[in-house]
Amino acid sequence: MEDQRLTQLHPGSLDHSVLTRQNHHRSKDVWNGEVEKPILCRRSDGNFWNLVHDRPIHRRVLQILIDAGFYGVYRVGRIQLDHAFITSLVERWRPETHTFHLRVGEATITLQDVAILYGLPVEGRPVLGIDSTRKTEEWQNMCDALLGFRPHSYCLFGSRLEISALATYMEQLPLLDDDADEVVVHQRARCYMLWMIGGILFPDTSGNKVKLMYLTLLDDITQIGTYSWGSAVLACLYRALCRATRPKNNELCGFIPLLQVWAWERLKMVHPDRRQAREGAIRFSNDLPGPPHACKWNVQLSWTHTTQYVLPLFRDQLDNLVDEHFVWEPYTLDVMENLPEYCRSGEYFWRAVVPLLCWDVLEMHQPNRVLRQFGMRQFIPVSCNFADNHDMHDRRGRQNTDWAREHARLILVWNDRANQVCEARLADGPIAYDDDYLVWYRRITRQIIGNPSFQFPKGYASLAPVAEVMARQLHMIYQYGIELRQQPSMEVAGRKVMEMCSDGLSAAIEAQRLRVQPMYVPVEQPLVDHAVNPHKRGRAGRRKKRRAIAATNVEERSEMSNTNSDLERDSGAGGSVKGDGNLNVEAELGYQMLLLKIGAYKAGIYLLGDWRVLNDREVDRITEFFKMLDMFKGTTDTGDSMGKVMAENV
Repeated sequence: MEDQRLTQLHPGSLDHSVLTRQNHHRSKDVWNGEVEKPILCRRSDGNFWNLVHDRPIHRRVLQILIDAGFYGVYRVGRIQLDHAFITSLVERWRPETHTFHLRVGEATITLQDVAILYGLPVEGRPVLGIDSTRKTEEWQNMCDALLGFRPHSYCLFGSRLEISALATYMEQLPLLDDDADEVVVHQRARCYMLWMIGGILFPDTSGNKVKLMYLTLLDDITQIGTYSWGSAVLACLYRALCRATRPKNNELCGFIPLLQVWAWERLKMVHPDRRQAREGAIRFSNDLPGPPHACKWNVQLSWTHTTQYVLPLFRDQLDNLVDEHFVWEPYTLDVMENLPEYCRSGEYFWRAVVPLLCWDVLEMHQPNRVLRQFGMRQFIPVSCNFADNHDMHDRRGRQNTDWAREHARLILVWNDRANQVCEARLADGPIAYDDDYLVWYRRITRQIIGNPSFQFPKGYASLAPVAEVMARQLHMIYQYGIELRQQPSMEVAGRKVMEMCSDGLSAAIEAQRLRVQPMYVPVEQPLVDHAVNPHKRGRAGRRKKRRAIAATNVEERSEMSNTNSDLERDSGAGGSVKGDGNLNVEAELGYQMLLLKIGAYKAGIYLLGDWRVLNDREVDRITEFFKMLDMFKGTTDTGDSMGKVMAENV
């Protein structure tokens, strides 16, 4: 037991094979006491809800929103955000897996949640198009034709439009007549949808701008509903969560109301109580489609049994989460039967492992890691192959890109989504503490976020980390009692120790720990530092890249020269290595092979690891790399082994 002595609380992970970006994750700074301020949640929809409350959307325009797939968002209405609660969730989001790492297992927002909660269509074409570069006058002409107003040039920032300019225009519009011209009705509908896109569904960190590339998809009114807006929203939310986990980032964008409602549905101990309907709420006629499931939260709420805006409390609740407090399947049979038809969009592939696409954004849907959310038994999932900097890529420097062509191969996977559904046997009850999956999960996850060493003099005092320390100590003392019982002279004492520890853990509702061996002290292993550096663009970025490559080449040749010198000393004057330090033929071949392998691995990691689509020229380049490697195969083991070592650190 001496080598397993628990001298301090280790938050995890004990095995670094999955959470490879821990050194660059927000939770590390929280543990070190360096960050306590909640994240700022960006959106620009306040004036939108005020406008539609005072002047409800006309029935003809509303029908277009229904056909386009935006009706559910309008029907749910505005959800008040709790920035502290959202921050506590971001601290447990892992960009390596696209899941929240909770104490009870992995959980995430899936296509099922998008469809049921907000009724956004997940069936259809990916939200893609040609990101054309246009002059200011060309964007003004497009807005004039499709929206009915011509924004001033100072309201346009490249291909982005100030939402406040759109809001000012719509607030000044007269009420729509029943016999209004169809062109006017379509323009009014596009204004509402563009505002919903930029202010609610796809907001950026500016908080007041909408990308006009979306307007090009709203041109043909009859085609808007053919896009998978739900998968695009989920892709952008994943991307925003990944970026928000970086220590220096203090903003979050994306469809954040979806995140909060998803968490309210599943976390019993933090969601508010629902009261009666809001006063002055918009009334909908009975002949309209029913509301999506998230509409239940657009009522008067009460926090009698929980609280708001207290980040240490929410963090503590998640640190102390037990399986009984998490609802894995909130959508019961009654809920599903009462849903409108549009909320069951794409039900046949809710469990499909597919790419989620939205212009430049590419993220993977990973339901195979959260099968308990679908009533199935969870198995140990395969490793994800996301690049460490996958969330750093954006549209900058990619003008006039045809994103449908760029993602052509991934679109084929999306189109084959019916055959990408993951299967598993149905769960026959709650998962046991000693289940193989949970034993594995507790080793690879970060269980504790709050640090008991940092207690602030004011406000809520965290208790979960302290309770965890005590539970772990009792568990390890219990194991020590087992060892004592194996000694004849200490059998009685060992049994007494075991009984005391068992009683203490039972009183704390932690007796299930005794089913497994204590695993709280990490095995000594190096943590690979997956540093994520933002791309520097332009001439300065190219100079930095050239300097880095030059430094790498010097270091590689220096190492090879040192190896050569060692061989010279070992072989003496009559050795095969020349005394002047030059490489012999075999070493030179190994060195050339090393360079080729490094180039091949770098190209493969950059092209495949970043989920970029390989065009024909890039495929040919990769093929040539490996053809050249085959020429040196079997020449020497030096280049092969060094190439693998270098590839692991590329």
